[in-house]
Amino acid sequence: MYSLLDSTSRIFSTNADLTEIAEARKSAREIILEVTSAVRSAKAQSLMTSNPAKPHRLLLVEDNADDVFLFMRATSHNGQKLDVAVAGNAEEAIHALNGGMTKMVGGTLPDVVITDLKMPGWTGIHLVSWVRSQPEFRMLPIIVLSSSEERKDVINAYEAGATYYMVKPNNFQGYRDLVQQLENYCSNLSQPLQSPFVKTRGGDSA
Repeated sequence: MYSLLDSTSRIFSTNADLTEIAEARKSAREIILEVTSAVRSAKAQSLMTSNPAKPHRLLLVEDNADDVFLFMRATSHNGQKLDVAVAGNAEEAIHALNGGMTKMVGGTLPDVVITDLKMPGWTGIHLVSWVRSQPEFRMLPIIVLSSSEERKDVINAYEAGATYYMVKPNNFQGYRDLVQQLENYCSNLSQPLQSPFVKTRGGDSA
């Protein structure tokens, strides 16, 4: 027969074993939670890496090769956040918008159209008017980008339906600033374009 002391020792021993088991289970649960959290974090990181934010689509209508070069170079320096397709004149832009964008910017309409003002054939004003006459493009943001600061050009662009009128920068840093401002605008089209290059309807700087 066990003595009372032996029985008491066995109870304490059993309680100690149960405590160790409970602590072990708790530790195991904590390890499982840590591993699960780490796996989820790794999956999220993998998704972010494998599915980076898509660049905004932009159609640049420009016949001047130097201006195209500066714009594209600025886009490259800013991290390619804009997927830019180039049309050399208004006619090419119309073709692109009518279906040619399939080959230009991933088969979808651009988020924004940027057009020069003075081009051979149809001018930027003609292009803006045409875009606004098409029901499917009436809400498409279209920006006139020109070296002209003449008040009549600014007014004509807005009267034709331009979303904004911007003056071309005169150096590469200016183009980098311009591209950054366009990236910000494309990220939230419901907000006004914030840029010192913008001319208001009255022909003044914004």
